[in-house]
Amino acid sequence: MIVIRHARRNDVPNIARIHIDMWRVAYAELLPPGFLRQLSYSRSRLQWEALLERHSGILLVAESNEDGIVGFAAGGAERTRSFAVDGELMALYVLAGHQGSGVGSALLRRIAGELDANGRNGMVVWVLAGNPATEFYAHLGGEPAGEQRLEIEDESIPERAYVFRDLRALAAG
Repeated sequence: MIVIRHARRNDVPNIARIHIDMWRVAYAELLPPGFLRQLSYSRSRLQWEALLERHSGILLVAESNEDGIVGFAAGGAERTRSFAVDGELMALYVLAGHQGSGVGSALLRRIAGELDANGRNGMVVWVLAGNPATEFYAHLGGEPAGEQRLEIEDESIPERAYVFRDLRALAAG
């Protein structure tokens, strides 16, 4: 059984581990190997601790009785002001062994519900082109809404935006 709940400070080391480990798995073919090697668990921990301390967003974890924290999601205010929505899904990562089990969908729906409850009118999520997650977001109703380039180690990597305009419907599933 998986429980989706708000993250607590003692969850941060697990969130950081999932964050870095899943970047290294999901983006192995999409990002420069040197960039992935230099990712830091300690910097990731500081990032997630800061979000919790500032209360500047929503940070959820998916917890399994058997495996502990198996995924997390973060959301908050849309950062670019480039879309007609004011919410953003900033991160959603699920350990490989739990992908395809509904954990990602549950996290996405809960973030949508919380953003809706906070008065947000929709949300955007940015996904690296070539990442299978593009299909996940499109399947759940995300509309392609633009593209930008991410510059990493002299490489220009396309990133796509998907917009969800009806948070209430998404949250309801």
